[in-house]
This record gives sequence, structure tokens and C-alpha cells, in this order.
Amino acid sequence: ADSKNEMARYDAAFALGEAASTLIELGVLAPGQVQVTEALNILSRSSSISAQELTDVKVLLGLDYFRIGLTHALRAGRPEMSGSQRNKACQEANKWFALGEPILTAASSTDDGQWRTLTRGTVAQLAKEAELCTKVLTENSK
Repeated sequence: ADSKNEMARYDAAFALGEAASTLIELGVLAPGQVQVTEALNILSRSSSISAQELTDVKVLLGLDYFRIGLTHALRAGRPEMSGSQRNKACQEANKWFALGEPILTAASSTDDGQWRTLTRGTVAQLAKEAELCTKVLTENSK
């Protein structure tokens, strides 16, 4: 509510991102994507933040981009999806993965141990999910 409290904005976005991650891991994709989208909206309204906070926001955005991509990749893996639905879900997943990958790769090799630890596994999972979607897209284009 306080538009000048950047730390509260950052904390709210982080909490929403973590809630989204839990929902996505549980397979509750639509509400998870809503949480990620809200976190992105909050972060996009950040204005006067320090260099460290800007780095933190970028990493959170990278994680949120990955989470949105993951929801689409998981949808593509559902057996009830048609070939065209799988294609569309994988194209959408790849779009979000492409936005998050450079941010997460940079964060996974940063001097900041917290971000390095948090993002290292995410980069590996992103690569795995992107590879699965590439396979789906290749199979459906035949």
C-alpha cells in the first residue's frame, strides 16, 4: 500500500514467487501462474532501488520467467493435450525460458552465494524442461 516502501514491494514479490513455486510443484498450474504474474507486476513497479536490490529484482524476474515457462512445459506434458496444444504450450514455455535463462545463468555464477545456490538447480531444470519441449515441437512438426 505504501508506494515508497520498495523493500515491502520486493518482499511481497518474493513471497508470491515462492507461493507460485509451491503451487507449480504441486501441479496446480493456473493459480501458480497467477501468483507469478502478480509478482512480475509488483516488481515492474519498482522505481528507486539500490544496485543490490536491482540485482535481486532481476534474479527474481528470472526465476518468475522460469516459473511461467515451467507451467507451460508441464501443460505440454499432460497426456490429454492434443499435438497442437502441446506445440502451443511448448512455444510459450520456450519464450519464457529464453527470457529467464540469461538472468539465471548470470546469477548462478555470481559472487553472491545465496543467488548462486538458489539458481544453480534452476538453470539445470530449465535446460531439462526446454529440451523436453524441443523434443515435443520436433515430434509434432513431422
